[in-house]
Amino acid sequence: MKFINRIFQTKLFLIILILMIIYSFFLAPTGFNRTISWNWIDKLNHDIKFFFPLILLFFTVCYGILSLFKKRTDKNLSIIHIILIILTITQIKLHNDYFFFILSVISFVTLLVNIILSLRKKND
Repeated sequence: MKFINRIFQTKLFLIILILMIIYSFFLAPTGFNRTISWNWIDKLNHDIKFFFPLILLFFTVCYGILSLFKKRTDKNLSIIHIILIILTITQIKLHNDYFFFILSVISFVTLLVNIILSLRKKND
């Protein structure tokens, strides 16, 4: 239990880095064939899917900076964030664009809340 607490409170960037590597080499979509009816949600989903490895890299850098400053993240919020990232990756493979978009936004908001709470919290 102590190991899980340490991973999810101080070393979360390692988990996201592993997820980024798995996604980039094994799960990344290979192409998009959208030639008819490009509305704004289709374009936004295409951009998010295209830049999703960079988004995961951004998450990794943010949590890495928190780790360098010896800030602890909220364990429950970190677990929720990892679950959201995994669900987002599965939605890319299932081509469920609207659910993917919603999960991406919720995941980013979860990152922001986790960063704010960890910066305001005093370390034990």
